Parts: sequence; C-alpha cells; structure tokens
Amino acid sequence: DYTAEATAGHRHEAEIEQIGSLNTSDIEVLGGSNATLDVFQNGIGNSSVMEELRDNITATQYQDGDYNSAVISQARQNNTITQDQVGDRNSVTFVGHNIPSVRGGTYTQSQDGNDNSAEILGANNKNTILQDQVGDLNIASVTGSNFSQNTVDMIQTGNSNEAYLVLPNVKNNMTVIDQFGDSNFASVMQATDGNMAEIIQAGNSNSATIIQGN
Repeated sequence: DYTAEATAGHRHEAEIEQIGSLNTSDIEVLGGSNATLDVFQNGIGNSSVMEELRDNITATQYQDGDYNSAVISQARQNNTITQDQVGDRNSVTFVGHNIPSVRGGTYTQSQDGNDNSAEILGANNKNTILQDQVGDLNIASVTGSNFSQNTVDMIQTGNSNEAYLVLPNVKNNMTVIDQFGDSNFASVMQATDGNMAEIIQAGNSNSATIIQGN
C-alpha cells in the first residue's frame, strides 16, 4: 500500500494510519504553519516521511514493527516533533534546515528494541532534544553546526549501545548522556565557549570521551 498526502496553507490537520507491511507515507507541507500531522504504522518494512515543515508544527510518527524508517526533513522553528518506534532494526532521522532559523523546537526520538538508530542533523538554536533508547546494539547521534543554547539528553538502557554528539561552532549548550548497561560507548565533542557536558554510565567496560575547546 502507498499513501501520499500534501498540505498547503495554515492550520491543517493530517492523519494517516496504516496496518500491514511495506507501506509508505509521505506528507509535504507546502507552506503555512500551525499544522498537526500524525502517522501511525503497524507492520514490517514501513516508511514515513514528512517534508518541508514550516513553523509551529506538531508532528508525530509512530511505528510498531521491524525494519521501519521514519524521517522528518527541512523543519524550521518552534515545532514539536515526536518520533516513536517499537521493534528491531528501525531507523529514525530528523533533519532541520541548517540555518539559524531552526530554533525553539522540542524533538523527541524514542525507540524500544534492538539494533536501532536515532539521528538528529541540523538543529540549531534554543532546542530541547531527547533521544531515549531501550534495548541492545542501538546507536544515537546528534550532529550540527551553528548550534547554541540547546539542551540535549541522550538516554540508553541496554548493552553494547553507542552515543555520539559532534557539534562544531557551538556555544552555551548542555549535553547529558545516560547509559545503563554493559560495554557502552559515549563521545561528546563541543567547540567554542560556554558548553557543559555530563556523561553518566552504570555497568561494566564502559568508555566515555569528552572534548571541549576553542
């Protein structure tokens, strides 16, 4: 099955629900703001894509199953984004406009299962970011530039997980990485001034790296 939906203008609502395997959902907001977008998929090998999200958007992607992917790209400011996956070998990605106008948003990526990946690219100023993974062999990463006054919390519960945060040209950020389990690895690299980083690990054979400087 394939579902595509495009919205244009202000205050639109879009809801897509798919049950089964190999479904694709694509929502494109062609302008305007204050939209509410919801996608619910239950099955294997499904894909959910949201593109060109402008301002003050509330968007939710929920997927239950394995081998699913959820992508939100080209989002701008003051958006509330929730990407939630239950299952194994899923991937979730958020890509913001790599310009200072990507600001003031709340981004939550939640994954329950094994061998999943969560990635945030291009969020810039005054955002609140949470990545929460429960399971083994998961990877969480946040990468950005022009990245300031953000709060980033990466939580991993399970074994052999990895968390990466790489932020050149950044300042005044607060980063917390919490890992509970064995053989986990965490890395934080922040350049310029006024950043704070904290890594909390519980378990055996953990590794942590923090590099901060001008």
